[in-house]
Amino acid sequence: MDTNKNMELFAQQLKSLWVIESILVESMPEMIEKAEILGLKKTLALHYAETTQHKVAIEAICKQLGVYPKQEGYDKDINNLLNDAEQKMNAANPNGKINRILISAAIKIEEYEIAVYEQTAKLAKELGFVGISKRLFSTFEEEKQSLTKLRFLENHLINKRSEIGQHTVH
Repeated sequence: MDTNKNMELFAQQLKSLWVIESILVESMPEMIEKAEILGLKKTLALHYAETTQHKVAIEAICKQLGVYPKQEGYDKDINNLLNDAEQKMNAANPNGKINRILISAAIKIEEYEIAVYEQTAKLAKELGFVGISKRLFSTFEEEKQSLTKLRFLENHLINKRSEIGQHTVH
């Protein structure tokens, strides 16, 4: 691939990241509010603060490169993940199902973000944007840490609670 096509792809990926982070900054407060477990609320709240910082960082990178992300306003994959989660939450009964849905949706979103950040960071490095690549890889690592926390919550809080609820006393 030639440098111009790589630069076009890189600019498009930066725009996508900005849209993803913007959508998440807008939707995460509702997710935090719906969480029923304190550990999940705290994890989502901490990641919300990080997400806000990620959006600002992407804006700074875009400004530095003359890329204008606000012209793009839709990411089909993130919107589909959020819409799916919202539909499931609206149909869910209490007793931890909302927490499961939130965690499942957040895990899928993190996996998606991780893939986009990794690809974008690698492309930045290929294009010679060393500092930008380092910043994107730093965000990539933060996203991986968030994914680890969410998987911990899924495995140790949600799954253990359902196991406890299924045990019968003889």
